[in-house]
Amino acid sequence: MAATIAGPIQNLTGLPNGSSSALNLTAAQVVKAAPGILNKISCIVAGSITINDLAVNSGAGAANEIWSGSLTAGQVLELDWPCITGITVSSVTSAQLCLAFT
Repeated sequence: MAATIAGPIQNLTGLPNGSSSALNLTAAQVVKAAPGILNKISCIVAGSITINDLAVNSGAGAANEIWSGSLTAGQVLELDWPCITGITVSSVTSAQLCLAFT
């Protein structure tokens, strides 16, 4: 299922925890097809994910991987990772996530 993308929150571009969100992310997809900052990953349902610095849903690999691993329900990762190309979730296994990004 495609995530619901919300934002950006107007006039808060300096918001330290992100000004946009991707809610109910359960499958591989492009979250943002432009440069930005991946601020937080919040896990709703446990599973594993891979996130890449990409603007398309192909070409994912070690050279553009931001984070990969398993998460438990309730876990929150604070990354504040600058993404030069975009933010793409290239793999989701049994997880339901929310992302905060700018």
